[in-house]
Amino acid sequence: MAQALELWDKPIYIIQVLTPLLHENDLAHISEVHFKITWNQKITYKREDTAMIEPYIMFNGQASEAIDFYEKVFGGTNKRVMRWGDAPGGTDYPVEEMKKDWVLHGEIELCGTNFSISDCDQVFQSTHFMSLMARLDTPEEVRRVYDELRVDGGQVLMETEQTFYAKQYAWVQDKFGVSWQLMCG
Repeated sequence: MAQALELWDKPIYIIQVLTPLLHENDLAHISEVHFKITWNQKITYKREDTAMIEPYIMFNGQASEAIDFYEKVFGGTNKRVMRWGDAPGGTDYPVEEMKKDWVLHGEIELCGTNFSISDCDQVFQSTHFMSLMARLDTPEEVRRVYDELRVDGGQVLMETEQTFYAKQYAWVQDKFGVSWQLMCG
């Protein structure tokens, strides 16, 4: 009997006979597992046990463009995208032809934080009551990201400048309506 864990997008099979420390009920509660494989290679699996809040941004047909844009601007990693057209067919959840390329669920890591992104039928009003804060390493990086977020219709909410609370700070709404506060030290 084997239990599959997703580890770096590759399944790792834990053979219960070789790992008497692991039991099916324990898998959800462990934060670190060490086990030996028959050729004595030690493998470590780590999982964060702490709760976290992850941004989930929804778009109306622009999620694919947005995830590519954020990947470029922030040097995003671990991008994964599932499209509405990839969903299993059936009469319970028919997908309109024009929405088959829409993002059903996408994920990307930006500045060490995992973001989820998707398309939906709703049209949302952008608001400045909620912003995403990007803590960047240098004032030059703040200026670079600021410049890239304002292209193609981005709106400056606060010019990039040195303040009493930051070496460099800026606030901009990108072309998709997402509000970003950028800060260094």
